[in-house]
Amino acid sequence: MARKTNTTTGEITVSNPFSIVRTGGLILPSPTYSIRNNCQLGQWVKSDGVTPLGNKLDLSILHVERLFGDLGKTKAAHWLQIWGISPSVCSEAVVFVTYVKSIGLTILGNTILDCALEGKNPADLIFKTTFTPRSNEYGSYFSLAFETTERAADDGKRQEIEQFLGTMPLFLDTNLPNTLFIAGDRDQEELETELAARRATRKAA
Repeated sequence: MARKTNTTTGEITVSNPFSIVRTGGLILPSPTYSIRNNCQLGQWVKSDGVTPLGNKLDLSILHVERLFGDLGKTKAAHWLQIWGISPSVCSEAVVFVTYVKSIGLTILGNTILDCALEGKNPADLIFKTTFTPRSNEYGSYFSLAFETTERAADDGKRQEIEQFLGTMPLFLDTNLPNTLFIAGDRDQEELETELAARRATRKAA
């Protein structure tokens, strides 16, 4: 194992045969570090679906992407892919990915719009997430709720985020199935046509 210190930034890089771990800056690991919002339990969990992270999470959003398709048991749905950091997830230095759909997607979209109309930059906000109990004809479940607070101007994490985004990182979740893809500005019919083609290709493989 080798240890190297950048004398300019003070950043420490530790290399080993399995990975590179940096302290003093944000880390975008490969394979992707992912978490899930389990709306049956009303909990944030790790990618294994069972290891709990709690029912509250303070999230700084670094990047988002609109997706469409199948993920898990949810089929032909609109998703928002969110890349962020949180002190509740492993370390606030580790960039993770998560996915939001249905009611949570609508609530987050409305929250971001409200902030923009108030002249706030969503990139400077901390999104405080909680779970709200709901029910329908299929039973009880939880949906995500979002509140925001502005990051202090002298918050050192703001500078870390700006420096990280300045490196033009590649936000790519290599664990996604082929049946979940970037929606872009295509209409619903175009999205469903592509999804059908991807499903057919998957069956043929």
